[in-house]
Amino acid sequence: MCKFVYGQAVIARTHGQQGADNAAWWHLRVCSTLNPQTKCRFAILEFMEYSSNTNYIYDPLQKSAMREKRFLMMVRELMECARGFERYSAAHVRELGLTPAQFDIIATLGNTQGMSCKELGEKTLITKGTMTGVLDRLEAKGMLNRHPCADDGRSWITKLTPEGQAFFEQIFPAHMHSLRPLVEHFGNDQLDAMRAQLQQLRTAFETIQPADIKIRSAR
Repeated sequence: MCKFVYGQAVIARTHGQQGADNAAWWHLRVCSTLNPQTKCRFAILEFMEYSSNTNYIYDPLQKSAMREKRFLMMVRELMECARGFERYSAAHVRELGLTPAQFDIIATLGNTQGMSCKELGEKTLITKGTMTGVLDRLEAKGMLNRHPCADDGRSWITKLTPEGQAFFEQIFPAHMHSLRPLVEHFGNDQLDAMRAQLQQLRTAFETIQPADIKIRSAR
């Protein structure tokens, strides 16, 4: 009689012809379940993986590796979604005579009293190295102006000009209209659920520290 420990991984061989080389090996896991009538726990074997290799050896890290693979597949889909949205959105933005970065600045500053460069960096997807050039070009177009902050002489406030605000009021509704087919593709519950999961993922990226793994440099 075999004694199993709950959660233990085992390998079982199916019944077949004696001496057959193609005997099937099944990767099983011992699980615990509760009989609702007797209130007693008993072991069940949960199917996990099939292998036709008679030399198959269970790798205790396999489960972790499979989860890592799923995680990377999820991250790839996330990046593809971001690129897909960028392509979809940028096509209409360019029809407005703007680059995606310029539109991002105007959309962020619209209906506000202005922001510092630090605030713009936090609220947009524009890197610090790119920000100055984008602001310079929009200022040259007469869309915004910059002035020293009254509370902090080292900081500058960027604000839309009246022309920039009028342009914002014209292009922002038009751009949202271009996104309507995407918006209407999903229900409110779906959008709320995806947002909650993305917030959970973002929190993990921002709070969990990378594993400390030392890798020997190749020389």
